[in-house]
Amino acid sequence: MPNTPKTKRQKTDAPSQRGAARSARGKRNRPASLSEVLDAAEQLDSESQTELVAILNRRLAERGRNRVVVDVQQARREFAEGQCERKTAAEIVREALS
Repeated sequence: MPNTPKTKRQKTDAPSQRGAARSARGKRNRPASLSEVLDAAEQLDSESQTELVAILNRRLAERGRNRVVVDVQQARREFAEGQCERKTAAEIVREALS
């Protein structure tokens, strides 16, 4: 079997591509506006647009998971420090509705 180099599939959200997107905007130090991003997305073929949506969904899900982790850590700290009161579900609902 000949020793041929293997090609790797590039990740679509790789840092090098993110850098390329930044340099495509020029040397401005501000983030692209939503309209600029939408215009750039319109230039992509259908497959790339689908992949872009998938990447954004994964990143949003990851941010959501990170927020939950932070909230749970804070709740555990507050509980350990005795800052929480024991309440029944009915009491919590009653307070939420008042």
